[in-house]
Amino acid sequence: MRKRKNVAVVREPESQVMDEFKLCHFYNWYRVNYSEKDAKEFLLQYVTEEKTKTIIRKLSYIKLTYCWLARILTNNNQIPEKFESDLQKYLNSLENELRIQKSYKLKLTEAEFIPPPDRKSERDFDNALSYMNDQIDLMFDSKGKHTFSGDALVTMFNLTKKHTKQLSEIIQSEHIHWLELAKEEEDVQEAYSFLTARQQKKIINHMKDICDSLDAASERKERKERKKKLRTPEEKVSKLKFKNKAFECSSIDLTKIIGAKLLFVVSDDKRALYQLTSDRGFNTRSSFITNVDTATRIISYGKGLESCVSHICATTNARTLKKLDKDVHVSRKEEVELKNNEYRSTDKFCAIKVF
Repeated sequence: MRKRKNVAVVREPESQVMDEFKLCHFYNWYRVNYSEKDAKEFLLQYVTEEKTKTIIRKLSYIKLTYCWLARILTNNNQIPEKFESDLQKYLNSLENELRIQKSYKLKLTEAEFIPPPDRKSERDFDNALSYMNDQIDLMFDSKGKHTFSGDALVTMFNLTKKHTKQLSEIIQSEHIHWLELAKEEEDVQEAYSFLTARQQKKIINHMKDICDSLDAASERKERKERKKKLRTPEEKVSKLKFKNKAFECSSIDLTKIIGAKLLFVVSDDKRALYQLTSDRGFNTRSSFITNVDTATRIISYGKGLESCVSHICATTNARTLKKLDKDVHVSRKEEVELKNNEYRSTDKFCAIKVF
């Protein structure tokens, strides 16, 4: 008959001096033996202030790692000072955590919380670390099915290169190191006994991908935003190719075209008169007039074209030009098709009026 293997029963720690390795071991022991409801109860037993207890009861999700820490301290165990201070920081940030959960945001808006300028980046780092620990807990709880993006973490919390590198180092030292050690050390294997070898490998790969993206973000060079050079009106119209005179009418000051909404151009060589309109105001691009909404050719035969041009040049009110065919003889008007809402200037035409 096969002998039954002797298995040491692990009991809940009481009045022990615990190092980082023992803590890691018992985190996983609590995770296997207790539920999230029990974890919240452990934290409530540890906390003494009623205000903090009220906040804990309202939270929809609680960080299990801190619940296990609270239970270990309640049982009079001694733990490294770093972990005790981390627990205290978490308890102090619970009001913040409640506000985030209520608004379904991962980052507080400036209207809700404005940290001092010298503490802003540290506060962002603390929030990012807290969020990252939550995601890692979910990764372990889901046995590797859940993961998150390192790039998204950097973007959400606007992390500096220094803090991005620190997060990568935390994942490597506190998680990847121990998971890889579990392949060789039996004691460490027991701490991760709730995970199969395949699940451990999956979590290690997820974490390495996150570290790679964090390392890449910390080494990425920030590209300076290129300032757009503002051009003067003279520079904007310098490449327009209008002639100086047509039908005894002199050209207007071309800088007045910028921002104008009505423009007339005429050619005595081609005997053509065009009316251009713009709701937003004209602008220029090289030799093109841009933001042109409509272009209309005004057709008048014989001396009628000269009288149209003279009337337009003499007019000081744009409204009267809307009824141009009542003041002078106009045979007809034809809509001209525009490409990309642009009109190309040429040295055959002269700009005679603008409003």
